[in-house]
Amino acid sequence: MSGFKGVCWHKQKKKSRAQIDVNGKRTHLGYFSDPVQAAIAYDSAALELYGEFARLSFPAPTAEQVAEYLTGLRVVLNLSIGKKPAVSVGEKQEELVA
Repeated sequence: MSGFKGVCWHKQKKKSRAQIDVNGKRTHLGYFSDPVQAAIAYDSAALELYGEFARLSFPAPTAEQVAEYLTGLRVVLNLSIGKKPAVSVGEKQEELVA
């Protein structure tokens, strides 16, 4: 068991296999040396077939998660070029909790 949806281990080939069920039939997506690559292949096929209703191994982040990531990235980039952060860490934590 790989831990990823649509991915299993193929003993004979010693590789991860990606597959997806479509209308009750299993469709082979390929063999991969890395289970993460197989999961990405599954997710791509699932999004193409099922759109917003696809169940994914790597779901898309929410808008809040993206905003939080970008805020953290901006602080790191400012610190790396010598600028002071616009918001101190303590204020940022209070902001997120509120």
